[in-house]
Parts: sequence; C-alpha cells; structure tokens
Amino acid sequence: MSFIEDQGDFHYDSEPDVTVPFLPLPATFNLAAAVDWHSLSIQVEKWLVSGVPMQSQYWAWGRDMFWLTFVATYPAFPRGKWRMWNSRIMPVGNFIEAWLAGNHDLQLTCTHFGSEWRVRMRGYILDEFCRHASLFHLTPFYIPGNM
Repeated sequence: MSFIEDQGDFHYDSEPDVTVPFLPLPATFNLAAAVDWHSLSIQVEKWLVSGVPMQSQYWAWGRDMFWLTFVATYPAFPRGKWRMWNSRIMPVGNFIEAWLAGNHDLQLTCTHFGSEWRVRMRGYILDEFCRHASLFHLTPFYIPGNM
C-alpha cells in the first residue's frame, strides 16, 4: 500500500514493500559455479520483468542485480556466447556500463579469462551483489556453503 508522508514542505509517495523471491540465496549456492549464477540471473530477470514497475526504485535496483548476475554467468560478455535477456532490461548502471566499456577494474587486471580469474571475479560480484541486496533485504541473504 502506498501512502503520502509529509516532511515539512516535501511530500513523497513511499513505495510498497516488494517481495524479492531470489533472496536469500540458497545454502547450496556455489559462487564458483556458472550454473548457479545462470539460475540466479534467470530468477532476477523473471522477477524484474513480471511484476516490478519500471518507475519503481526496485526496478533500478533489480536491473543492477540482474547485470551483476548476468556478468557472473558470462564473464567474457559482451564477447563470447551468452543468452539473450529481456530487452526491457537496458544495460544501464555503473557496473554494466564500465563492464561494456571494458574499463571495469576486474577487466583491467585480466590477461585471460581463466578459471582462477573467473573465481576471483565471481567473488567480487558476490560481494557487490550482497552489498546491493542489503539496500532492500535486511536479513542475511547468503551463507557460504559450497565453494
């Protein structure tokens, strides 16, 4: 339910709570496994395009979460092979824009996309994912299980 809150001369509509079905991550989530990131990416994408209004703060948040999970799944993106995503999810946001420009810190330290780099990159993305998740999901959302 939306309501109007009065803060002196400033009026704003607060957004209703939105259920985030992909949080918390399952205990079986393996940050090194592309298949787990792929599954998470699909969940985020479906949640985002099926019920989050584009004008909502949750849309921008979910879009950023999607791009983190998508790049963790396809670290060579935009090179190499990758699945098509829903075209409503534009590649906008600090992380994906830096990634597409090829000037993200993770890319600048990469000489090849080997397995060691992929694990380090996915660890970084998991940290970013958790930091980002904490903006709207206050309970613990990842307990390391498999690695």
